[in-house]
Order: sequence, then C-alpha cells, then structure tokens
Amino acid sequence: MLWVVALTAWHFASIKSTGIPLGPAVRLPGHIGQIIHTTERYLPTLHRNPDKDRYRLHLLVMRLIAERQKRCPAM
Repeated sequence: MLWVVALTAWHFASIKSTGIPLGPAVRLPGHIGQIIHTTERYLPTLHRNPDKDRYRLHLLVMRLIAERQKRCPAM
C-alpha cells in the first residue's frame, strides 16, 4: 500500500517535461523521421542541480499515406 502512495505522490509532485525536435525532420521513402529530445521527470527542490538532469532521445516515425489510400471507395 505504501508503494501505491509513493507512486501517486511521485506522479503529482514531479515536474513533467515535453519533447522538442532535435534538428530537422528527415523524409524517408514512405515515412518522415524526427528525433525528439526530452528531460526525464524530476522532483522540484530548493537546491536542484541541473547538471544531474537525465535526458532521453526518441525516434518518431510517421507513415505517409498515399492519396489513393485516403479516399473512400465509391458506393
């Protein structure tokens, strides 16, 4: 039970981060690729050291849909 309380407190007290693009997007055959840079969640403190922040890189790949696939067949 204590574990659930700790996880709930971490979820509401920690600082959430949003991702930002790291460089331009790359067009691949049939896809678009983008690298996203995010900071991991952290708890706010008075003596926070930004040198200890941890970062993540995510690869976002979106499939391109051909024009003929988007249209509905005629009924």
